[in-house]
Amino acid sequence: MATRRRRFFGAYTGGNSPIDSILSVGSFSKIMAPGLRLGWIQAAPKVIDRIALCGLIDSGGGLNHFVSGLVRSALELGLQEQYLDFLKQTFRARIDANGCRAARACAGVGRVCGPQGATSSG
Repeated sequence: MATRRRRFFGAYTGGNSPIDSILSVGSFSKIMAPGLRLGWIQAAPKVIDRIALCGLIDSGGGLNHFVSGLVRSALELGLQEQYLDFLKQTFRARIDANGCRAARACAGVGRVCGPQGATSSG
């Protein structure tokens, strides 16, 4: 697989653009619906251009066109943003509830600290 990857995308040779050899692959299954078989790839334009030339993508023979259309509509209508806001509120409530339970369970023994990252701002 590594040999195939190098042949297709080109190996990083230490030039000025290490970003040209990085791919980020994401999935809507975590942020829209469990089991949704649709995702995206983020990469440098020259890498995306090479991927776009792939026969499977070019011919449309293997991508999930129906779900792709649904997701596109959801994104264009702002439904995904609304759903993400709902998820943030839901998970914030769960984090707070579990933090309270943990604080009660550890009372007098230790200290419970909640999350301090970007997800803690609700």
